[in-house]
Amino acid sequence: MSKQYLKVLSSLTLKDAMKCMHDSQQKCVLVVDKEDFLEGILTCGDVKRCLSQKSNDTSNGDSGIVDVCRKCLLFMYSRA
Repeated sequence: MSKQYLKVLSSLTLKDAMKCMHDSQQKCVLVVDKEDFLEGILTCGDVKRCLSQKSNDTSNGDSGIVDVCRKCLLFMYSRA
């Protein structure tokens, strides 16, 4: 399992995010906003689901990744 995580901006299109995932050989990416705050996680499964649901739509590669990525994230923090 990789300990290197790829971050992509939430303003990217799905097509651009898929290219980043492919080029870096990652199966998921962290989706962050312009302040570098985590907005979600985009996985290969998310991409497959989106493409299969929109198979008749020719513009699905132009979708925003924020619409596709998982946003229901749980996190913990420690008060040190």
